[in-house]
Amino acid sequence: MSEQPQHTPEELAAIELAHGLKNLGPDTDRALMVTLRLPSGRYVEDVWLSKKDIENLVDASLAIGERQALEEAAAPLPLAEDDLTEDDIDDVVHGFEHLLGGEL
Repeated sequence: MSEQPQHTPEELAAIELAHGLKNLGPDTDRALMVTLRLPSGRYVEDVWLSKKDIENLVDASLAIGERQALEEAAAPLPLAEDDLTEDDIDDVVHGFEHLLGGEL
């Protein structure tokens, strides 16, 4: 028996992407061919996509981008320890005391 070739993580990712693209739908109308290559330029595979496959890929990629933008917008910005001083903390405490009408 011959040994199976060992693939790099990049090759495996490209092969997985090729299989995913092929499985989007039936290969009925060939609207676009995508050629997958590794960062080194090494050829991996050609994949044909239908018009419907292209529409679905565009819609999915836009949805992913919108979700990532919303997640980034909702994530609080981290503060470095030296960004917050004792005076800043005192100001916040005094602000709450004033808002609540008394001392904390």
